[in-house]
Amino acid sequence: MAGSRREIKRRIEIAGSVTMMHPEWETAADASGVPWSNQTAKDIKEKRRGAHRICTACQGTETEDNFYKVCSRCKNRFYCSRECQTRDWPEHKEICHATTRQKRFEKLVTSLLANVDLMAYLKIAVVLSLKLLDAIPISEPWSLLVRLGIEPENILDFARLRGDIDPVGTSEPLESKKMKGMLQINAICPCTPDFLDKETKIAIAQPKRTAADAVGFNWESPVGVMVFVLGDSRTVLQVPILIATPFMDIARERPPFTRTITVTKTSSTVPMTASSCIEYVNAIIRQDKPNRCLLRAEMSAADKKIIRNSGVVSEPLQEVTRTAIGYLKGRMLHECVYSACGNKE
Repeated sequence: MAGSRREIKRRIEIAGSVTMMHPEWETAADASGVPWSNQTAKDIKEKRRGAHRICTACQGTETEDNFYKVCSRCKNRFYCSRECQTRDWPEHKEICHATTRQKRFEKLVTSLLANVDLMAYLKIAVVLSLKLLDAIPISEPWSLLVRLGIEPENILDFARLRGDIDPVGTSEPLESKKMKGMLQINAICPCTPDFLDKETKIAIAQPKRTAADAVGFNWESPVGVMVFVLGDSRTVLQVPILIATPFMDIARERPPFTRTITVTKTSSTVPMTASSCIEYVNAIIRQDKPNRCLLRAEMSAADKKIIRNSGVVSEPLQEVTRTAIGYLKGRMLHECVYSACGNKE
């Protein structure tokens, strides 16, 4: 059994060395194989601070002339005016409480939105997933649910949490051990009305559409709303997104990715699909050891619980947690980095 565990560990280490490249950004890759558009962590912080927020009550979009105020208690809802905050209070007071997890969620999502290269491929994934190329001219805003997760930056810690290999080096339970994590996209999927109804979608997307039209974008550059959800949290962030023509063109041409297993020095060609675009984004985040993307975060107990139960379910779980586990397990079936981890029921 010990030999078997050692062999599994070795296979996981080999699979964990996977990198991905794409011709659109290959010329901008650094020595580690990570592509950049000369965008530094400082640039991302500046762009993150400049992200325009949406008023929770009226769905208006923040402008340079009207910076929105954040709820001073929970730091999770934004308002364009005192009137909107007062109008939203009867509903908001039921869930208004400051949590570290909510603050971390917003910071990670705004960092992702500020990453030019990562968002490029997320937008391409949207085009392919929703078949937007078949819908031109696009008269209505699209919408998509982006299911996020936090998992260990070390693939071996991921396997240890799941029980695929034995914990080593400490008697401290993994659940209480501090563990460095990173953001990953578990899935993109249709957005149901309980996350975003049609009226709200139109209200959020319209200012972005108007602004895009004003600078020369036409209906071949669709505008829609991404709804971000982290793990089993019930908190969401709704963000208007413009998909400019160059991203539509890349989705139309579908140039393939190159996947390389660094340890064995073997490479393969991966067709461009919505799933491979997501795998590419996740691989780039994993490769970003210096954290220039600003998408690293310490793992919470809730993050670990999702990963632990993606191996063998060992405790009673709420439906939202089971849903989060399902999306993680679905991604594990498609991404090469998890090929040596057992996807047990």
